Amino acid sequence: MNRISMRRITMRRPSMNTVVAIAIPLVIFGGIGLAKGLGWWKTTGGGGAPAVIRQGNNVGMYDPADIRGSTSFGTIETYFRIPAALLAEAFGIQATDPRGVTAKFADTVYGEVPGLAGGVLDIGTDAVKLFVARMTGLPFVPEEATGLPESAIDMILTLGAGMSDDQRQDLVSKATASRTLVFSEALIGDHEVAVPVENAGSGIGSTAGTSTPPGTGSGLGTASAPGTASASGGGGGVAVSGTGFVFQGKTSFADVMAAGLTQAQIESVLGLPMGSKIQSMKDFCESKGLKYSTVRVGLSQLMGL
Repeated sequence: MNRISMRRITMRRPSMNTVVAIAIPLVIFGGIGLAKGLGWWKTTGGGGAPAVIRQGNNVGMYDPADIRGSTSFGTIETYFRIPAALLAEAFGIQATDPRGVTAKFADTVYGEVPGLAGGVLDIGTDAVKLFVARMTGLPFVPEEATGLPESAIDMILTLGAGMSDDQRQDLVSKATASRTLVFSEALIGDHEVAVPVENAGSGIGSTAGTSTPPGTGSGLGTASAPGTASASGGGGGVAVSGTGFVFQGKTSFADVMAAGLTQAQIESVLGLPMGSKIQSMKDFCESKGLKYSTVRVGLSQLMGL
């Protein structure tokens, strides 16, 4: 009887192979569950939520640094509250459904291109991160060679959150000529197809006259990060002394607007459309046959200088 009992007990004992077979999925899926709970697990694809900022003044907000090449403009719209259509316009992308465009497509449109201030700049996923950060006022340090098209910079200066003078100067130094391309939703393998329709060159001014989308505006997405200075005063070739604003050779339209004038006021003095906001006013006047000194006096009077 004892032998039979012992034999039955021995027969019921699971083999080592069975134990391993059961343990492996428990370890794998248990580990995934733990990683998800701790925020370490991220699925691939364009629809996942980006990581949140875990330190500093913006704790709990979504982190632009976690935008990936596969992140769609629709996902950015969902989590950063920047309309996908606005993103597409900033990078010169024409698409039937801009929500389906992914961040990596910026590299297809631009890649490595000459900067307007010289050198070679790279416009890709990191540029999309930079654009989102400057539009929302969230912190982000771009790679040294990251650039932005003029159309994107114009949009940031018009609709974006406040920036420090250093941020504004750095942004202008990253300018490249804007392009316009059609995004085709036809796929070859896993790659989107772009069909170039125009290379407008410097000063495209593609955002000129752009109306602010419903629910958006200055500080779109989030308010300026606490402790970030507003984009007013000097910078980008502008000196501000105790007596007020001082025009210099590199003063841009953006600098004048940051000092308080509107686009309509500037154009009332110019007598024609303003052009790109980051363009030097002196260069603009020379290209249009206007006397810079006359324009400067007219704008000074509007500014009460």
